[in-house]
Amino acid sequence: MDQGSNVTRRSFLKVSSAAALASALPDQQPYAPIANAEARDRKLVIIHLDGGNDGINTVVPHGDPAYREVRKALRLPTKSLHPIADGLGLHESLRDFKGLWDQGQLAVVQGVGYPRPSRSHFESTSVWETGIRDRNKRAGVGWIGAAFDRKKRDAGGTAAPSIDSIYIGSKEPPIALAGRLTQATNLTSLRDFTLPPSSRELRRIAQQAARESNEVGDPRAFLSRVTLGAYEAADRLSKIQSTRNRVRYPVSRLATQLELAATLIGNEHPAQVYYLSQNGYDTHSQQWYRHAGLLEVLSTAVRAFLADIKSLGRADSCSVMIFSEFGRTVKENGSRGTDHGTAGPVFLAGAPIRNGLVGKTPSLRDLVAGEPRWSIDFRQIYATIETEWFGCPKSRFAEAGSTPLPLFT
Repeated sequence: MDQGSNVTRRSFLKVSSAAALASALPDQQPYAPIANAEARDRKLVIIHLDGGNDGINTVVPHGDPAYREVRKALRLPTKSLHPIADGLGLHESLRDFKGLWDQGQLAVVQGVGYPRPSRSHFESTSVWETGIRDRNKRAGVGWIGAAFDRKKRDAGGTAAPSIDSIYIGSKEPPIALAGRLTQATNLTSLRDFTLPPSSRELRRIAQQAARESNEVGDPRAFLSRVTLGAYEAADRLSKIQSTRNRVRYPVSRLATQLELAATLIGNEHPAQVYYLSQNGYDTHSQQWYRHAGLLEVLSTAVRAFLADIKSLGRADSCSVMIFSEFGRTVKENGSRGTDHGTAGPVFLAGAPIRNGLVGKTPSLRDLVAGEPRWSIDFRQIYATIETEWFGCPKSRFAEAGSTPLPLFT
């Protein structure tokens, strides 16, 4: 195969990738019908704090006398914290979260975990992504994918599949987004789909094939339709790429990813879930500065995103959930870090969120296997999101006994 053919093939693959994302844009494939049109327009941005976030030094129980005893090298000065309750404050790097709290747009869910917790990154992440503790019952379906599957089945939808979720990153979409009737894709940048000049030849060939293949069942007709449809989709993406948001974002990978999510939401992409990961939370050593830097990136990026969403007129239909696969140990280790723990806090942010503390602040003395007791099962959060945010008539988590929480206004 000559060099020109190789270029044309690469062009086709790039155009096909563009079509996968743009096929769900307005005036393309419709949603499977659901009963609640308002719920259909709602967006959820999920940020995974990958590695196990130290919840104790994120939502700091400085009023607990044990805090001084177990955290000597890593103890945060009380005066540096942002108070949210008596004896409780946010890490100093979360100043923008404190701003959201003061604006009534932040829920802090305390002591979130699950029975028989795993301290393995892979296993605990799988539990969170599927909502299933028994690995033999997961069947390759995630909690978000399963919820959308069920909603479509209950509504009797027969429309062509649309992209319901987008993972913003270079890896494959997480299992959380996988379903039987729902589709997810990954995206790094809209620039990934900018078509090279060499793609013009492929378009010309497709147009010629479309003119010459009019017979029903002619395979050339099918291939030309697919190819030309992909080009139309790529053209639509280039128009989205040219738009600019109205808020200045900080310089960080997470902020860039959130800006991309805001761009898609502002351009009415119908995907309801945008999933991101922020790496680096496995702080076994020298945690102080690393953790402070990570939380600074998180706080400033989320603030910019929510300001952008507001400027786009979507503040009331977009919320953010922030979680980690587990917390970290109560006691610090000899390397000025912490090791794999169990329960930790979950944040929900945005105008639709009911502001305040949810759940009991974990005690640093009342421990199980050396770690704080969890008081809220993470599947209670999922049940709330499914029924109250996405308008699912039923939630498998609620049916299994997970009581919804007061998270939305």
